[in-house]
Amino acid sequence: MLWTDLNFVTSNFKVFAPKDISNKQLRPWISTQRSHYRFRLENKPSQLTDERIELLTNIGFPWKTKEDWLTRLNELGVYVQENGNLQVPKVYEVSS
Repeated sequence: MLWTDLNFVTSNFKVFAPKDISNKQLRPWISTQRSHYRFRLENKPSQLTDERIELLTNIGFPWKTKEDWLTRLNELGVYVQENGNLQVPKVYEVSS
């Protein structure tokens, strides 16, 4: 289903999927959209087109989440363990 009245959608719905949602495919789909958006930002191959990004953005899709913050916190913890300080250089790649 493609929403035709995005003003109605954006003013009446919030885009999130609680853990106990009955549609078990929705949460993974949301996560996939966020992953592919990140891939686009990193110039990696992605199935997320400009049109899809626009459609999701127009309905208020939250591209960043609390998990993004926690991911960075964990990366900082790894950096401190490896380097013994919080002096992260401006250009720093996370070790995999």
